[in-house]
Amino acid sequence: MLDQLDEVNREGINSALPRRKPDLQRVNACLQANNALLRGWLQATCFRPTYPSQRAQAQVQTIYSRIAQKDNMLNVQIAEASQRDNAAIKAIAEDSKMVALTTSRDSAVMRTITAVTILFLPATFTTVHWPALPVIFYTSAAAAILSNIPEANTRALAHRPFTTVKPPTPTLSFPTGWLYWVVTIALTFLIQADWYFTTKRRGRQFTRDFCRRDHELYVLSNGF
Repeated sequence: MLDQLDEVNREGINSALPRRKPDLQRVNACLQANNALLRGWLQATCFRPTYPSQRAQAQVQTIYSRIAQKDNMLNVQIAEASQRDNAAIKAIAEDSKMVALTTSRDSAVMRTITAVTILFLPATFTTVHWPALPVIFYTSAAAAILSNIPEANTRALAHRPFTTVKPPTPTLSFPTGWLYWVVTIALTFLIQADWYFTTKRRGRQFTRDFCRRDHELYVLSNGF
């Protein structure tokens, strides 16, 4: 519209009389200045409706940037906490490893002590009770001889009055050295075999229980 007014003014100046043209040109200059001012105002008014949306978009971008910055700070804090947790877990793992090694050494020492004890226990038992065997044999022989004395005295009185039969001395008979070693070795073998198989059976039972508990924990943690 302003362009059309400028065009009308130019046509009016061109069609005017020569003596009137200077006045018309001054008026046209004022009109063009006013039209330029109106044109700038209209252009500013055209851009003004888009300003709030652009401003809101800029503010939204600023808010998103602040949120992203906050998220980055939280991620950094989480990473630092995870690093501390990893260090603590590593320290716990090292301590657990040391405890496991110490327990393994203690277990090896205890197994050695148990093996040595079981190795010498049958021999000690046999050595302690072996001297009592001659007394048992001697008592048995003496009892057998004394049980025959009344019958022997009766026969002696029938042939010779006022005579008694003296009890003979019982012969001391007890096992020899080779039997001691047979008994000792047999007891040692039996006790060692029982200890070995009992330990193996308990180890397998512990492994089965541990695997069963591990499977139950896996099922509970995965929800099926």
